[in-house]
Amino acid sequence: MSFGPTRAASGSECRAAGVPAARRSVLVHYHLFKNAGSSIDAMLRANFGERLAVLEGPQAWSRIHPPQLAEFIMAHPSLCAVTSHHACLPPPAIPGVSVVPILLLRHPLERVGSVYRFERRQPPVSPGAVFAAGHDFADYVRWRLDREAHGMIHNFHMQSLSRDAQGRARSPGPEAVDRAVEWLGRLPWFGIVEQYRRSVERLARRVRPRFPGFRPVIVHANLSPQRQPTLEQRIAAIREALGEPLFEELRSRNKLDLALYRCATALFEQMETDEDRA
Repeated sequence: MSFGPTRAASGSECRAAGVPAARRSVLVHYHLFKNAGSSIDAMLRANFGERLAVLEGPQAWSRIHPPQLAEFIMAHPSLCAVTSHHACLPPPAIPGVSVVPILLLRHPLERVGSVYRFERRQPPVSPGAVFAAGHDFADYVRWRLDREAHGMIHNFHMQSLSRDAQGRARSPGPEAVDRAVEWLGRLPWFGIVEQYRRSVERLARRVRPRFPGFRPVIVHANLSPQRQPTLEQRIAAIREALGEPLFEELRSRNKLDLALYRCATALFEQMETDEDRA
């Protein structure tokens, strides 16, 4: 695993005032690919500087399971936050440490378009980048759906949220959506990419008791310049680019993710309303 600290920044503490010294809080950003993770990382760097660690495995397909993440956090007591593409949910339980997960969900079909644009801009560092560079969006989607390892665009969120306590993958079924939504409801925070500003402002309110001075820095990293202004327009553009049969196949293959997104968006709105009333 690699560990990369970032530059120093002032104004953040790893313990809130009045919290016993034995109780430490650590934010863990589960950087789900193409879910506004680079923007979240920029905000964490601005708030925590050298007390943010970047933790990744040696390979693009590496996985860092909860016990490994717990070991890393305990070995670096000065850290306030960790960000990782490879860390597996659920968050680890660590005696004396409150692990606060940061994750955002995104409309699964819109995310597919973002994955393609990102891979197309990349140098030839992966099979996906190589294929995207030489093919149009429809061919890329067919290729991803036909490949045995198609998790990149097939119920991606549910695969991430359906792991066991050790971070091992489980095949999600329809009942897994209810479990995932119930789990999201118990979190101190989760965000929706399409509601990014509201999401990070809510995050700041939730974590300030533990991290006084935390600022909701709004950064839109890796945003495509050709991006349509509304979600409805972006989904319509995807439908047009794919054609009706392939679009329907893609939607069918993301049935669980679409159900999760609808429920999570409603839960996000309800939780924000409840906080406003409190």
